[in-house]
Amino acid sequence: MKSKNFMRMVVLTVIISVGFISCSSDDENDTTIVNGTQAALNQACNDWKTARANWENTEAFLFGAADVYSIDPHTDTWPVAANDLADVLRDEKAMSNLDNFIKTANSGILGYHGLEYVLFRQGQPRQISQMTNLEYEYICAVAKDLYNATATL
Repeated sequence: MKSKNFMRMVVLTVIISVGFISCSSDDENDTTIVNGTQAALNQACNDWKTARANWENTEAFLFGAADVYSIDPHTDTWPVAANDLADVLRDEKAMSNLDNFIKTANSGILGYHGLEYVLFRQGQPRQISQMTNLEYEYICAVAKDLYNATATL
């Protein structure tokens, strides 16, 4: 695999989070719904598809490191634990400490498939008007976690 494609995958993973919300490390609390637009959400969905395809193309190449460091199970658990994720996305207390949430959440509600659950509906980008602030915060936290996990490779 070409290193250029791998770096593109890592960069796109972070773009998913910062592409349509204010989600920098200096601005963690500014993840309000007013920062998003439908066009930006659509772009985040396209970026997710690209990052996901690149991850799938690298799994065989990176299998050893991804397996040894538990990166693949952490980033790519399927199926998503939809009921657990739906519960957490309504739980302000759980989402109030995103670092702890990421550290303690089961892998079935994180990673690519967790993001997919929040970004898409029936294979299409969600309507921005239907997204909640907690879902924005989740997207930010999980995309950063994906970046941190894949950047270690």
